[in-house]
Amino acid sequence: MESMIPHPHDAVITITEERFKSVKRDVDLIVEDAVKHGDPEIAFSYGAKLHESGQALWIAVASLTYEIKQRWNKEFKSDDDFITVASGRWNRAPETIRRYVEIWEWVLQKPGHPMGRFLALLAKPVQGLWYIKQAAREGQITEATWAEIAKAPDISSLREIGKRVR
Repeated sequence: MESMIPHPHDAVITITEERFKSVKRDVDLIVEDAVKHGDPEIAFSYGAKLHESGQALWIAVASLTYEIKQRWNKEFKSDDDFITVASGRWNRAPETIRRYVEIWEWVLQKPGHPMGRFLALLAKPVQGLWYIKQAAREGQITEATWAEIAKAPDISSLREIGKRVR
């Protein structure tokens, strides 16, 4: 799966042979089961769950990054810069770490969305949410525009909304 918020300075994440074998074994079992039952839906269902897991993964990473940053130098006593530490530990460019924090803070957390809209925003591609972050940060998004953002079907739509608002 590609990086959730790709940046040219993100480091390569090494996959061990054991991890690859584990993933491949799962895939082979699913395909064998689909063939055995003559039902490709078994494999498609597994694929859909993988995609859903990818979406849940960006939510977990962004939320975790935001929450740790909020507690940095408070509950976690450190003289080091949070962005620098997280960037090094996760092999991600500092800009990637900043993007997670800013999207979570300005697009998801600070506007105080009703739960339905919040969940709709979580379903959006994180790259698309990046395009509306600055307008959200500057308070330029109206309730009507938030509703439009919640209904946007893809990254391109979110980019267009961000351009229009700015």
